[in-house]
Amino acid sequence: MPVCQNTPRLRQKGGASVKAACLEGLRCIGVASEPRSTYTAAGWELWLGVDLKRVKLARRVAWIALAIILGVLAAALYFWEITLWFAREFDAAFKLVGLVIGPFLAVLGFFWGLVDKAELKDLTEALGRAREEAESERRLVDTKQAELDAKVEQIKSLEHNLATIVDARQLWKLRNNAPFSEYRGWKYDPRGAKIVTIALFKGGVAKTHLAANFAAYISETQRKRVLLIDLDYQGSLSTMMLMAAGVDPVGSHVDSLFDENADLALLSEKRIHLASRGPGTALSGGQGLARAWIVPADYTLTQVESRLLIDRVIHHRQALDERYRLAHLLLHPHVRREYEIILIDTPPRMTVGTVNALVASHFYVIPAILDRVSSEAVKPFLTQVETLKRDLEVDVRLAGIVGTMTRQLPLSDTEKRYRDQIIRTAMEVLGTDESCMIEQNLPRKTQVTDQDDLGYFLRDSEGPLRDRFYDAIFNELWKRIMCASDSC
Repeated sequence: MPVCQNTPRLRQKGGASVKAACLEGLRCIGVASEPRSTYTAAGWELWLGVDLKRVKLARRVAWIALAIILGVLAAALYFWEITLWFAREFDAAFKLVGLVIGPFLAVLGFFWGLVDKAELKDLTEALGRAREEAESERRLVDTKQAELDAKVEQIKSLEHNLATIVDARQLWKLRNNAPFSEYRGWKYDPRGAKIVTIALFKGGVAKTHLAANFAAYISETQRKRVLLIDLDYQGSLSTMMLMAAGVDPVGSHVDSLFDENADLALLSEKRIHLASRGPGTALSGGQGLARAWIVPADYTLTQVESRLLIDRVIHHRQALDERYRLAHLLLHPHVRREYEIILIDTPPRMTVGTVNALVASHFYVIPAILDRVSSEAVKPFLTQVETLKRDLEVDVRLAGIVGTMTRQLPLSDTEKRYRDQIIRTAMEVLGTDESCMIEQNLPRKTQVTDQDDLGYFLRDSEGPLRDRFYDAIFNELWKRIMCASDSC
């Protein structure tokens, strides 16, 4: 409540009445500039039916009368001899007037006092109401200030989240870590599929090629059930596998996997079996992959990822953390026991889908071309993964780095130099003395790009490509993934 500038002046008015002080106080806080015209609170006023406006008028008349009386007294004193003579002559009349005026003035004084008390009471009540209103206003201001502070904090949080979205390197930092209660128990259950993400934030390094052919190796060489999940909205893996299997495009089935209530039944409905479908099947020489399934992706996946971010940043209405959606589905014991390995192909950047893949995975594999551009992409990727692991307290390990698209099987001196650079980088970031590089590299082959079938089932003039390099790569990866103690 503001301090009145008239307060010092009030203190100096030692002779002022209490009523005047109360009125001055009301004026000070801006509640009233004049006393109320009608006072109905006082009991005497109700009994007498006094109209205080008329009382005030009477009071003014009384002051005028008093002035007249004082004037008469002054004149009487001035003309004292005449006054004495007049008094002796009209002594009886003066006594009679005295008997009448005395009681009248006493009664008038009594009622005058009642009016003062009523007016003072009303002023006191008005001051009390003013204080209550001021206190109410103060509480309202405090409430509004608290709401304003909350809005400011919300705006700051929103700005932070938007900055985090713009800086995709920290996309997983939108809020505090909130895994579902079964997360660690399901993930560390030794029974069931190992989940493997193939990733590098660099396009054109053969991530999709590696995922597709590794799935063929698991299905046809290891003869184990494998599930492919495409998280790249471009759908390259989906197009490659469905075309080879003779299946028409079906849209982005993977979108449904990010639903909070996604389960094994939904996954079984959305996956597509890559087994032979007749003459249209080119996969595995027309045999298809009897133990392989894929959940395809398309451009609508970006809308799903955007919606998850909006729900988190704007609406704050997600029961299941958006970073654990895939983990909640794929780590469920009923799902894991359907497969031996679940392979996830990712886009060349950090997205909500990529975060989900790494959170759900037990291992990740890095394909890297042995040149300057790709080798320089390895360190920031490994650094981001290590930061994500630390921030979200997840355990996902590097199964290996595969040198891809080399000019030939024996590496050139330039390729060897970049290969050694990648090995040193991985050791530095991961803090290990062991090399995580897969011994065999994956060369670039024209036969692979010219055929509808997968490279794993093709051959060149020197024999089947699987025997020359695919099996060597995948045997080492299989050992590292399935025998965790031997993995990086």
